[in-house]
Amino acid sequence: MDRGKYLKFGGVKFYAKVPEVEINEFVLNLPEEERKSLYDVVVQLRDQGLIEIDEEDITTIDKEMLPFLESQSPAKED
Repeated sequence: MDRGKYLKFGGVKFYAKVPEVEINEFVLNLPEEERKSLYDVVVQLRDQGLIEIDEEDITTIDKEMLPFLESQSPAKED
């Protein structure tokens, strides 16, 4: 249905199996308590067959942060 999207704070690639409006409607109709956890929302979306999670493409690092994560050579002490 689409090229796949990543959950920004979860590093999980997923594919929508239904139109985005249907996913949004489902999430908006969840009780507030069930919307507090991104993990719980994703699990429910998956269990309801609204999304498919790509188990092979999971990351915990944002590519735009890589330059800040690279280690620098330690400074030489005189």
